[in-house]
Amino acid sequence: MNEPEPPPVPDVTGLRLDDAHDTLDAAGFENFEDRDALGKRVPWIDSNWAVVRQEPLPDRSSPQSDSVILYVAKPEDEGIRELLPESSPVLAELEEQDERNRQTQVTEQSTSTTDAPPPPEGPTFRYSDGHLDESGQPALPPVPDLVPRVPGTARVEVSGAWSGTWESTSVNCAAYGPGESSFRGWEYVAGPSVGGESALDIRLDSKYADGPDEGRLRFDPDVSVAFRDADSQNAVWEANGSGADQSGEVNLPQAAVEVSLDRSTVSFGAVAVAHSWSFSADYNRVGWVVITGTLTCAGALPEVGE
Repeated sequence: MNEPEPPPVPDVTGLRLDDAHDTLDAAGFENFEDRDALGKRVPWIDSNWAVVRQEPLPDRSSPQSDSVILYVAKPEDEGIRELLPESSPVLAELEEQDERNRQTQVTEQSTSTTDAPPPPEGPTFRYSDGHLDESGQPALPPVPDLVPRVPGTARVEVSGAWSGTWESTSVNCAAYGPGESSFRGWEYVAGPSVGGESALDIRLDSKYADGPDEGRLRFDPDVSVAFRDADSQNAVWEANGSGADQSGEVNLPQAAVEVSLDRSTVSFGAVAVAHSWSFSADYNRVGWVVITGTLTCAGALPEVGE
């Protein structure tokens, strides 16, 4: 009897790395190797990386026991857009971010006056040589209380290896329903821009819970900040914390978010490793940071339905 033809390898090029892993798992390919396509970095948080090439090539037959090699890069890496296919949801996210930045610039220009001070390049933080906890990962800080703020503002504080505080009036809040974006949920973005990216980006990916609360709409939070190191020639650094509000997670969550009933105000707390966007930065400065703050939109955000 002839053995059946091995199944084709799914096409995961252009997906976030965590989505690529899920797609391969669902197709029965449980062995994969992640490699940095542009250097020697090690992917720390899968959702921060995108697949730009894979071996075997998409739709090639391969035994499910064989390893699938995924070459990855970060969405903010220079030249990544040329490496992503046109159908890539990550490329769509980047183009959406470009459009939001253009809209924000138009809004800021229309509301500015000749007497208004120029927008800061920041936020700029300073590095300290202390460590939060040499015994291991710091505990997740408590979610800050919801503090009423002026509409359209965001206040962020980072402490630990880097420390500093900034407040922004450049805030863009959006809700994405099915088919509108590569994810369904809410996104809160605040400037000023740092290295071409927003200084604060909070994504609440909505999904339905399993188990006793099946059908209850919940969200997985993802909190990212970007800032310049005033002690390291203004090198750009980023920190990202993510987690789930579902109990019983195997991995401890690194972020917690509390949202007001109308979804216009978000309080957040996160623990993350700050690392450089540049290969030339001083990697000895990598360290744990704690991110806390509150962001308020100009108005309520709608529910995200099916």
